[in-house]
Amino acid sequence: MTKKTCVFFSVIFFASHFVISEPSCIGYVKGMTAVPFVYMMPETDKFEFIEFSGVSALVEGMKNGEIDAANLPVNAAVSLYEKTSGAVVCIAVTQNINYSVISPAESNVSSLSDLVGKKLLYSGNGFTSGFIFWILERNDIPSGQGENVIQLERIESETAAVTHLSNGTADAAILSEPAASASLSVNKKFRRSVDLQDAYTSINGSRKSVPVTVLVVRTQFAEKSYDSLLLIVQYLENSVSRIQRSPVKAAALIKKYSLGIQPSVSGNAVAHGNFVCRSAKQSQPEITAYIEIYNSGRTEKLLPVPGKRFFFQ
Repeated sequence: MTKKTCVFFSVIFFASHFVISEPSCIGYVKGMTAVPFVYMMPETDKFEFIEFSGVSALVEGMKNGEIDAANLPVNAAVSLYEKTSGAVVCIAVTQNINYSVISPAESNVSSLSDLVGKKLLYSGNGFTSGFIFWILERNDIPSGQGENVIQLERIESETAAVTHLSNGTADAAILSEPAASASLSVNKKFRRSVDLQDAYTSINGSRKSVPVTVLVVRTQFAEKSYDSLLLIVQYLENSVSRIQRSPVKAAALIKKYSLGIQPSVSGNAVAHGNFVCRSAKQSQPEITAYIEIYNSGRTEKLLPVPGKRFFFQ
């Protein structure tokens, strides 16, 4: 994160005098989306953190007013906004993509074009699937079957992809964090061959990042508890900055608060997690790009581009 990231927020925060009557309720799901909050969790007089079992439960918590704020995948945040006619507002981007191509150390893979003629595994659908096909298309790299294309194959999980890679039944796999760091810690014969955030940046001009997680709050909370909202984002900005400065120290807190990332890999996973704190208003072009990628190749359940009220002003 550059020093300019979150300048919009900082100007507001350091000029404000907060009047906080009670802690804000912040929901989270164990895993990488909870990491940006890790330095906020000790501040129990300011924030109450509530764990949810998954994204669907977290969304329900936002809908029924059980929580005031949460980190959500962009597609979940936009869907919630549309289905509730604007009951939530997007405050900030908190994480960009962190996909890596993992391959055997002895392979010659150092770019996407080096994967032509090789079997490349990936898991997931929705944005993950859309992003992979989108970035290959933008690089004029065909996929399918044969020697002159990338033999792209969807598999049920990242764990299964690592197993195939270990067994030699695949040439490379696309993994997100913390799975990428976990695979490298377990098998020293693997390496991180391509950073797909870098690959995206190299071809996409001014849209230099792809957000995958955003902080959203209830619109009513933003309107009626403005000081509380500002406090959340001030502490979030500080938390992300400290995470970026020392992923290892952040990993110790991840272990302390049982956020579901293996202690042996959490330092590397956080270092490659692409955590940021960038205002939603500044990030509108990138969020729109995410939606375009998400919808690419889909014929139904398309994600709409939200109106300007989605982006906190």
